[in-house]
Amino acid sequence: MPKNAETYSDAVLSFIVECLNDSIVSSVLDPWVTNPQWLATVAKATKATKVRANLSATETTIQPTDTFSGQDYELAWTRNEALDWLSEDPNQFDVVVSELLLPSEPFASIPNLKIRADLTEVLLLGATRTLTREGVGFFIVSSDFIKPDKPQSLYCNMSQLSLYIDAIFYIPIGTFEDLRNEAALVIVKHSKPEFLFVGELSAVKHKNNILLTNYKNRTQAKTTALGSLILFEDFKGYRFLAAEQNAQEAAKSYGLQIIKLADAAVEVDLVDVGELSSIEERPNTLYLPLNLNGDAGTFVSELSSKFEYAQIVLNPDIVIAAYAAGFFNTVAGRIVRKRIPVNAGSVRQAILRLDIYLPTPKDQVMAIETDNQIANLMSDLQALKSQLWSQPNNQSQILKDLQSINRKEIFEQWLYTIPFPLASILWKYYASSGDDKKQYDMLLRFFEACTQYFATVLLSGFVNNTELLKKEQEALARLDNPPFSLDMSTFGTWVRVVERMISSVTKMLNATDNFKQVEQMFKATQDTLIGVFPREIVQLLQQTNVLRNEWKGHGGIDDAKAPERRVILEEHLLRIRNLLGQNWSNYRLIRPVRMTLEGGNYHHHVELLMGMTTPFKIIELETVQPMDKKYLYLHMPGERQVLQLVPLIKVIDNPPDISNGCYFYSRVEGDKLHFVSHHFEAQPDMTDGFPDLEAAFQIIWPGFRTSANKVE
Repeated sequence: MPKNAETYSDAVLSFIVECLNDSIVSSVLDPWVTNPQWLATVAKATKATKVRANLSATETTIQPTDTFSGQDYELAWTRNEALDWLSEDPNQFDVVVSELLLPSEPFASIPNLKIRADLTEVLLLGATRTLTREGVGFFIVSSDFIKPDKPQSLYCNMSQLSLYIDAIFYIPIGTFEDLRNEAALVIVKHSKPEFLFVGELSAVKHKNNILLTNYKNRTQAKTTALGSLILFEDFKGYRFLAAEQNAQEAAKSYGLQIIKLADAAVEVDLVDVGELSSIEERPNTLYLPLNLNGDAGTFVSELSSKFEYAQIVLNPDIVIAAYAAGFFNTVAGRIVRKRIPVNAGSVRQAILRLDIYLPTPKDQVMAIETDNQIANLMSDLQALKSQLWSQPNNQSQILKDLQSINRKEIFEQWLYTIPFPLASILWKYYASSGDDKKQYDMLLRFFEACTQYFATVLLSGFVNNTELLKKEQEALARLDNPPFSLDMSTFGTWVRVVERMISSVTKMLNATDNFKQVEQMFKATQDTLIGVFPREIVQLLQQTNVLRNEWKGHGGIDDAKAPERRVILEEHLLRIRNLLGQNWSNYRLIRPVRMTLEGGNYHHHVELLMGMTTPFKIIELETVQPMDKKYLYLHMPGERQVLQLVPLIKVIDNPPDISNGCYFYSRVEGDKLHFVSHHFEAQPDMTDGFPDLEAAFQIIWPGFRTSANKVE
């Protein structure tokens, strides 16, 4: 022990006596004498006139001794059993003091509380009932008594009997040579304190003196050991509190601001297990699991169906949801999350009281951007690893790619695996590096175009099955607020199509008796279709659309907000990359150039419309069906069938010195149809009759031109 250290009993008794130094005490009880010194010392120091020492009926080693001799008070020795204290008369003693380091196995049921209590809990509860209204109980207990995570424990239910823990002083293992187990001094009163006081008893007297002063003055010390004030419902254990305060000090040393989640939360809703699929996506939303084993996230698609969550809409001027999620998944963040109670009735308020450690908004953006880059590198490495084992004869190229993986060229390589209509937009985004506003605009355009591309492919597949197409049309027709229409092409319109049709396709692909039907509709194999239609893409596109509408409602593109919004959209882009990988390279976009018929087979020269550069590569295909130069098609390598796309997207040949322009259907303009290009500034839009699309609309949406309702 340190120099000037005391023994366990001397140190704790001295502390108890000093606690009572200014109190008027006339009566003292020890309900379960295991060491007469505790009662004798307190009785003598307080000059009590009535003292009661109770022994268990089975206790034979302790007898009235000289410990109490020569004292001027009335001493009563009794032999009550533990359960007898639950029926003792109340308001008898000013002070109860007892060392209750007893076995922790279940002992008896507590009336009115519906809990099973061990011997310590029964004695502590029974003895505190005998306290006067201003009385105080001092109990040395095992640290196992403190069970904040167990709602059925006495610790969590004492308030129902108007008994409250005023302070907890921990005694860690090793503090005293004569105490071999972790223990705590628990102080109980009838009056409810505003804050629980928590500290650590030491073998060094002057430290205990400082702790005592802080306790009496209800002062928050700089260290946990010398005293902390905390709401009782927020206290999750001494080690947790110490770790949390250490994390706070570290955060302050890094210049981080510590705020309550209440200062940043706009709205908090609780989501039960199994309800994730039905919740409404909101901009800048954090999903915080109520279970410590779960990870926080910002996308419903990345959450686990095993946990309950808090859906927390955050003020983007204070904290970006992606940063908050990253924080709550760190060691420090999980320490903070331990404050979330298991009692559902108090979860919302507890969440609002959680701390979050924040850098400046600018640094939050940089942190997310850096994290995105790290995740991109991890995604690239995983893709190369997959290629290594699927293409072992291509090792030299894979090695070359690996050597450049920490450079931005890897993003360009990914662009060559996605269709030209999308890659061309991302190339414009990529080429605008350093211009936050331009990159933010191009990313928004990419996600809208991406949604329309998915919708186009899905509609094209369903065109090959009239019965199933009709079911999808009927389901879309039932949508309201506003009614569904294709007279106006919007992000929201295509999200609805993708949401409905991917759900149907996914169900059929996972059904052993239906997947062949889907393969025939889309002219591709089950594995390929699962890869290009990941179910999680729906929620990602939904959330991006919600963000787009939210930002548009606050003035559209804003120079000051552009960096933050760019980073958020780049995180969404990263998720697109992770979801799709190189899957679209197995379902390639092509455009026929010329064709010959030989032996019943069609030999084609086609342009491979993949990646962002032109002129496009020409490849040869043999199919069982002819292809029309007016249309775009999807082709799976090795297959002899192709999927003709509904002409909602057009790649137009321009003069030789200008790259090909890609256009997306936009809206009805009188008797014509309007298309827009997201990347081709030389000719950003075009309007014409487009009879091929007019004819296609009569198939995919017979109600075309009957309304012009707009779904944002």
